[in-house]
Order: sequence, then C-alpha cells, then structure tokens
Amino acid sequence: MAAAKTGKKSAISEERVHEEIARCASRLLTTDPFVAHLLGNVSRSVTTSIKTAAVTVRGNKVFLLVNPDFFMTTCKKESERVALIKHEVLHLLFKHLDRIERKKHDMMLVNIAMDLVVNQLIGPPWKLPDGAMLLSTFPDLNLEPDKSFQWYYDKLYKCDNGGKPPPQGPQGPQGPQGPGGFPGPGQGKGPPQPGQGQGQGQGQGQGKTSGQGPGGSKQLLDDMRGSDWDAGHDEWDKKRDIDGNIIDGDDRDDERDQSEIDRLIGQAKDRCSSKQWGSVPAAIKDMVAEAEARRQPKVDWKRALRIFGASSSRTSIRTTQMRPSKRFPDSEGVKIKTYQYIAVVIDTSGSITMDVINSFFSEIHGMWRAGAQIIVIECDAAVHKTWEYKGRAPAEIEGGGGTSFDPAFQWVRDNNRKYNFDGCIYLTDGECSAPEIKPPCKLLWVLIPGGMDGPHLKFGRVIKMT
Repeated sequence: MAAAKTGKKSAISEERVHEEIARCASRLLTTDPFVAHLLGNVSRSVTTSIKTAAVTVRGNKVFLLVNPDFFMTTCKKESERVALIKHEVLHLLFKHLDRIERKKHDMMLVNIAMDLVVNQLIGPPWKLPDGAMLLSTFPDLNLEPDKSFQWYYDKLYKCDNGGKPPPQGPQGPQGPQGPGGFPGPGQGKGPPQPGQGQGQGQGQGQGKTSGQGPGGSKQLLDDMRGSDWDAGHDEWDKKRDIDGNIIDGDDRDDERDQSEIDRLIGQAKDRCSSKQWGSVPAAIKDMVAEAEARRQPKVDWKRALRIFGASSSRTSIRTTQMRPSKRFPDSEGVKIKTYQYIAVVIDTSGSITMDVINSFFSEIHGMWRAGAQIIVIECDAAVHKTWEYKGRAPAEIEGGGGTSFDPAFQWVRDNNRKYNFDGCIYLTDGECSAPEIKPPCKLLWVLIPGGMDGPHLKFGRVIKMT
C-alpha cells in the first residue's frame, strides 16, 4: 500500500476528508466508544505535509493530521480508514509521543514495537492494511500477546543483535505517531517509514511482509534497515507551534504536552456511559487509570491556598499614647495592624459546579476569618457581579457565556487604588486563551478537577483541586 507524496496539492477537498473522518468516528462509536470519544477531543487537520496520518501536540493542542490522498485513495475500504484512525488514537493513549534519546535506541525497532502494542487492539470489523506490523509478522520470535512496548523492543533488539540485550530500554518517542509498519511502494511490502514531521509514518521500499522463509525475522529486519526508512527522523527532535512551524531552540514542554493528553483521556472516559465503559478492553482501562493517576495533584491544594493567603498581606505600625511601651515606660507604644485585600475571581462560564464552588469557599472562609477582606468577582467573558464576602458562599452565580481572563484582571487594575489588592485568586477550568492583562498583585490560579493546565495560565502559580 503506497504512501502519498508530500507537499503536492491534493485534488481532494478538505471538506470531503473531514466528512469522512466524522463518518469513521461515528462508526467507531458503535464498537469502540472510548476511542471515539477521545478522537472527538482531538483537533483535526488535513495536510499534504505528511505522507499518511499522524497525531501530534502543537502549541497546547493535540492534532490528528491526515494526508487526503492517502486517506481517501490509498485506504480504499472503510474498514482500513477506521483502523487507521483507531491506530493513531491508541498511540496517544499508550504514551507513544514521549520523547526518546534517539542516539541510545534503535528507532526502527522502537517504531515496530509500538505498532505491535496498538495493532493487537484493532480487530474485526476493522482491518489493518496489508503489511501492518503484527505478532505474526515475526513467527520465529514467539511474540506473546498483551505485552509491553519494552518487552517487544527487547525481543526485536536481541533478534537483530545476535541475542545481545539492549543497553537501555526506550521510553517512547515524542512527536506525531503515524501508522508505521504499513507497506510502501515497490515490489513486496516495505518497513515503517516516518512521515514528514515528528513521529512514525508510512513504509517505503522493497521488503518482505513477514519473517517467514530463509533468514526469518532477522532477514526481515535487515531488509527493512536496507530501505530508506530513516528519512525524516530528524523532525522528531523539533518543536512546532500550533501552525506547524518549527520553533528554534529546545523549549518543548513534554510534561505540559502529556498533561494535555491525559486531560483529554479523562474527558473521554467521563463521556462514556457505564455500559460503554464496561465494553472497553482491560489494556485500555489500565492506560486510562495511569493517565488519571498522573493527573492527581502533587501538592495539597488547600494548604497551598492557605499559604498564599497568609503571604499576601501588609502590616502598618503606628505609635499610640493609649498603649505605653512595656520595655520603655516613658515612650509611646506601637500598634501593629494587618491589612489584606484579596480579589477572588469565579469563572462563571458554566463548567464549574456549585459543589466545587462550595469546596473552594470553605478555604476562602478561613482567609476571611483570619482577617482578610475578600472581594468576589463573577466573570465569564465579562464581569457580571462584584461583592464583598461576609462569611457565606454564593447560592448561585451569574454568567454561563464564553470565557476570558482579561475582564476580571482589568477590573482588579481599575479598582486597585480603592482596595490596594495584595493577591488575586482565580477559580477556573483553564479552558481559555492566555490573558494579555497582568494583574497588579500576586496571582494564584486554582484549577477545578479536570481543568486544563498549560503555559496560557501565566503571571502566577497554578494549583489543582482534587
């Protein structure tokens, strides 16, 4: 099965490809609901900059990239298109976008091992294209099902290196993950070939479809290594912005990227009904559980909130004749007073439940009892209401529209002369573009459970509620 050429404008319209992807997603919903829900959380881009298909993180968004000619023409059957999309989504779930030190690992074997993991989860009614990497591709290695990526990598490495074990196990590469292991043009079927950009792609060149016959799996690996499989691998180490442009420097935030993927995984699970979740294979449930565990906060959010409140205060000292100094009886005494104004912004865009708000205000109440004056700002895309907290959480909140951080910060700036704020606490789901207006005081972002963390939450520290 041939990969499409890159860079050449396709005669197939983007609209047609998007409609076909949506149709495949609908078909997945009947057999693989969790995968379909996860796909629904991913942005989609039709592009000829890659040869086949890939998943990647650009900016702070996860993308599915699809070559229109490969998807609509090379993949002739619906079952192949659905299998291709499921293959890509599973690479997200299995953390196959993690960065790897390429100099210490055999990248061809890395790609094969990853495909052996995900392709086991693609069965009827979907059919992988001929030449996809399967356990049966290497019959003489006696590869067992349901093993880890590391287990398959070790087996392949030993086969390719005369029984010698790998010096260090790979952790999985970072970048888009293509359908690797699908055959390329030429006589016979070829090895996996990375598409343009980071990640795996489509195989090219001549080769065998399995390790059967003289030489077995070792001969198959030699044939694959003799092809032009290595083309495009340098892209794995490059960071791209949301438009796909390469950014100079090695400033990619792997932890942020994985956090965003984990957030999408959590959302996909939440969208599954109990019946749908019950049909999910155990291997996928295990990976979802790992993603949920990674999203648990590393700090006690309540303690962090209290520390922020305690550190955001001012004191004034003045002399008084009403209170003589105990150390110097002939001198005036001093009176120390603590001042603390805290702006508390509530994101009222509709995603924050009253249960979360009540839990949040139980901690705000502690600040208020300690003497802080709390000014509450209810804001979605605009400031709807402001009021001073007097010991009671709001019974309801106003809003429900879009979200923008700037109106609240602008209100704090405009009223800072009146209140002289010592700190600002913003309760939000994080699903908004980065603010352009910087508050005139210390800032603490408080993310609700499942909220979206990332570099867009700037100007202050971020803590997550549990």
